[in-house]
Amino acid sequence: MNDKQRSSDIVEHLRTLHDSLSDSQRAVIEFLLTHGVEAIYMSSSQIAEHVAVNRSTVIRTAQAVGFAGFSELQTALQQHFSRQYGGLTAPDIGSHQLLSLMETGDHTQSVLQRMVSIELEKLKSLPDIIPAEEFERAVHLLVSAQRVGIVGLYLSKSLALNLYYPLTLMRSGCLLLEPEATSFVRDLGTLTAGDVLFAISNTRYARVTLQSMEQARAAGATVIALTDSLLSPAAKRADLSLVVPPKLWFYGNSVVPSTLLNALCASLLLHHSGGPSQEINVANQIFTRFNTFIDGDD
Repeated sequence: MNDKQRSSDIVEHLRTLHDSLSDSQRAVIEFLLTHGVEAIYMSSSQIAEHVAVNRSTVIRTAQAVGFAGFSELQTALQQHFSRQYGGLTAPDIGSHQLLSLMETGDHTQSVLQRMVSIELEKLKSLPDIIPAEEFERAVHLLVSAQRVGIVGLYLSKSLALNLYYPLTLMRSGCLLLEPEATSFVRDLGTLTAGDVLFAISNTRYARVTLQSMEQARAAGATVIALTDSLLSPAAKRADLSLVVPPKLWFYGNSVVPSTLLNALCASLLLHHSGGPSQEINVANQIFTRFNTFIDGDD
């Protein structure tokens, strides 16, 4: 398919081909178009389960309508619905999704119960989503890097902070890249061969994040991306991509990408299992000197 079909008139294209498809393939297309934003952030396995077909049928459906695979079709639909929602932010879109979800399914469940069920479902699939060899490669890169820069903006900012702080307690040479900070250009400019930039970027990709990835890579640093699609702008600028397809609402607060980052930190900690690092000891001394924390009884 050409770029126009992939973006501006993808829905019309699918409708045109609908009658030429097999019954199971039509069911897949109907599910995608009927469920809209919610469906296009599901995995092929989840869609197959909802439609009661094999996962291979979902993939063959994408190929039957002119795409190399399901990820390519999914990205085209994501772009279409992103334009359809116009200037709405991700939380705005997420609220539409959440309201739609709560209107269907088990009405006896509270919002808390439904959200916990959704997060548990995604958590269970995380080991299948992230190949073990890619996870171990990310760990190796973070352990062996001279310096590690971390960048994540807007909804990704909380994830960047959740990675940055524990990393500073396990190793030296960690940089949190914040465009609003006066040190941003200087810190980004220090990343070179032997260093790693860990970039977190999801739908509505921040231009500064992508430009930082380009700069680091041009300087010889290795770029790791935590992103939502192998076809995302961030994945295209990374040497290694860890892909967690999102449920769009409140993505930065989801336990799924946070759990992946926690797993990375746990693996790094195992590489420093000989005892508390110098960074942790120094931090504890400073906390004590400044009486930073209060006891629970105070």
